[in-house]
Amino acid sequence: MNRLLRSLQLPPRSFQAEQAVIRAVLSNNELLPTVRKLVSANDFHNAAHEAIFRTIQSMHDFCGRRKIDAEWLATKLAEREGFREIGGDAAFAAILEGMPRKTRMEDPGQLAGDALGDAEDISVCLADVEPSELTWLWKPRVPIGCLTVVAGPGGRGKSLLAIDMASRVTTGTPFFDTPEVPNPKGSVVLISAQDPIKTVVVPRLVAAGADRSRVRTLRSKALGRLRLDDIAMLDEIVAERTDTRLLIIDAPLALAAGTTAPGHSRQRSLIHPLGALAETHGIAVVLVTQGAERTLSSVSWGNSVRAVWSAARDDGDTTRFLLRPLKNNLAPEAPKLAYRISEEAPRIDWEILVDPDDMSRAPRYSASLRGRAPEKSARAAEWLWSHLQNGPVPIQQVVFAAQQAGILLGDSLSPLYNAKNRLPEIHSGFAIEQFEAPYGEFDRPFIHWKVVPTTMLRNDEPITTSAQDTSATLRSPIGNSEP
Repeated sequence: MNRLLRSLQLPPRSFQAEQAVIRAVLSNNELLPTVRKLVSANDFHNAAHEAIFRTIQSMHDFCGRRKIDAEWLATKLAEREGFREIGGDAAFAAILEGMPRKTRMEDPGQLAGDALGDAEDISVCLADVEPSELTWLWKPRVPIGCLTVVAGPGGRGKSLLAIDMASRVTTGTPFFDTPEVPNPKGSVVLISAQDPIKTVVVPRLVAAGADRSRVRTLRSKALGRLRLDDIAMLDEIVAERTDTRLLIIDAPLALAAGTTAPGHSRQRSLIHPLGALAETHGIAVVLVTQGAERTLSSVSWGNSVRAVWSAARDDGDTTRFLLRPLKNNLAPEAPKLAYRISEEAPRIDWEILVDPDDMSRAPRYSASLRGRAPEKSARAAEWLWSHLQNGPVPIQQVVFAAQQAGILLGDSLSPLYNAKNRLPEIHSGFAIEQFEAPYGEFDRPFIHWKVVPTTMLRNDEPITTSAQDTSATLRSPIGNSEP
């Protein structure tokens, strides 16, 4: 039945009654199921009122328990095609005029407990603010309370990197390059705007060894309605568990569609509330985006996030990828890491990366979600113990000898570093010290390894020597020869 015929029906429609129904539902969302049993959208005579009620119904159907307030409803009405042409703006303004001020002024862009009150409540004296120490989800790469971007072209394993983070958080496994730093177990909110949950996301979590009972995402209907500026929905799912430590948004620009502000203003309106969400809940927010250069070329993205990491292919090895720092405002630049995408299952396999021009930047440890190194690392440790018995050896010579002995079979140096780390387990009281000393024709400094008693281990204070005192400083406590 068209609107003209409905308007001729008796009894006559009440404009004020239609307004009252919408006001009642906005004031108390719990009334909506009861109201829907008595009134349908077709019962509204005013076209704008009908559109408003239909929008409220859709929001309730898609978003379930989330509170529908005036400001959130206004953003959804602005997306309705033709709403303004039927006088929707004026009709909605008239409805709000009859509502209590507290209900009208609720802003879904503000987090719970952060709504502005009187003038004296919108500022704070910094003398009353207790300073707190910066904390990290992954030190010094992903800070707590801030935004971090992992960017790069497609096919570089960015989503798998995020899955690896989620796995370590949910299982309490230390991160690859910081095995000595505790990683408390926590929950993760994972929002993937592009990958299917059942066929892609869940199998990846399984392959990475994640505790899926600690990972939550949005239902398909809610995800289909989510926009990046819809902070209230993100706030609700983050707040569902008090142990939430990480929010991952994969392909955030896919959730930016439908926002009306142009250019940098639109991006600022999307990013800044996410920063407030991270700070308020004390969580890390990781945004997985396409294209590192495009990410930093945007003033809004570049200035708002605290850390940006680039996932790129290694030019020297097409099967290996590099995680490189592009920006970090909160800590000194961390070394890049190397990883491969496992052929057996869609997961990240980390590798120790050694730059021939700067071997001192190689991580000292290796960590994996798959537990203790296999027994072959113990055999490699025994070989390393024997090889270093005659004194310090330049690491280049150690690598060459390990290749000749079959300890290193590929490009990765992980077996050698695993052996270095396991040596104290096999020969109690001894460890391998890494230090810099002159070596070679031009007495250039190179990294050396030597076996020392653990009481003499000074990895935190590297030894440097001059050509004149090489023999005295490099003498091993076990052997007497020099390099």
